Amino acid sequence: MKTINRVKIKKLNKNVLALIVSIVLALLCAFLLKFIVDKKIANSLDTETVSYIVANSDLASGTVVNPFDEASFAIRSDIPAEFAQSTAITPEQADSIDGALLLSDLKRGDILTWQSIDTDERRQLASRLLPGRRALTIPVDDQSSISSMLNPNDHIDLILTYQKLGNVIAAPLMQNVRVLATGDSLSVNGSYAQDAGYNDGYSTITLDLNIDDVSRVTTALELGRLSAVLRNPNDMSYTTNIVSLETLQRELSLKTFTEQDNISNERLPNTELDDYLDRIDGIQDRSVAILESPIAQPNVPRKPSIDVVYGNRSTNN
Repeated sequence: MKTINRVKIKKLNKNVLALIVSIVLALLCAFLLKFIVDKKIANSLDTETVSYIVANSDLASGTVVNPFDEASFAIRSDIPAEFAQSTAITPEQADSIDGALLLSDLKRGDILTWQSIDTDERRQLASRLLPGRRALTIPVDDQSSISSMLNPNDHIDLILTYQKLGNVIAAPLMQNVRVLATGDSLSVNGSYAQDAGYNDGYSTITLDLNIDDVSRVTTALELGRLSAVLRNPNDMSYTTNIVSLETLQRELSLKTFTEQDNISNERLPNTELDDYLDRIDGIQDRSVAILESPIAQPNVPRKPSIDVVYGNRSTNN
């Protein structure tokens, strides 16, 4: 019995020892694993990274870039500095590409680069027009453009002012018109405006119109003065008392006729007028005298004519 008990104790001791060794090895592996993970985390934290603007969805060529639209673009900040790209656009450059034109298709996750966009606003105007729309540029000054405080994408009403029979007529011409550009700028913070030394003043605005509206606006410019009235883009109120193209053409014809009539009725200065009237009276007196006493013309026979030819020319004698 003692021999059997000794054998059992030895087997038990071996099992306990194996369990203890297994536990120690497991703890050692866990320690080593934690050490390795901590070291990798520390290395990753010490690694310099760069941030770039990437596409947050599939974008087609011709899209107007709005880097602040979270549905279209996102910022990726986990790119190691060793993989930095000189042509990639950083978040700090977001303002300078707002309103740019996308030149190529982008897949979700693609990095936005300078080669993939066009920041020259002068080449982007046509792409911003919807089918059937036209861009018309009209002259403005500080008064008609609200002291140059209009910005691209603002919505305005156009008021026509002109004179008729000594009275000043003001009437609404267009309502809720979108401003495409102010001067050369298609956006509030356009890169072209900054690079060209563009200031806050401008002398023209470009409007988004249909072809019928273009006819009305150009006719109104011939008739009188246009003023821009800023409105809330969400304001959907309208008036029906607007000037039609037929009215503009009728008023322009009346204005042209009146101006011509005024020109024909302009008076000369008194001294010049008196001299002019005296000359007219003298001419009339001489005409009357000639009519009252006509001079008898003698009946002189005509000489026969002789053709003298010099080369290809001839004369009569």
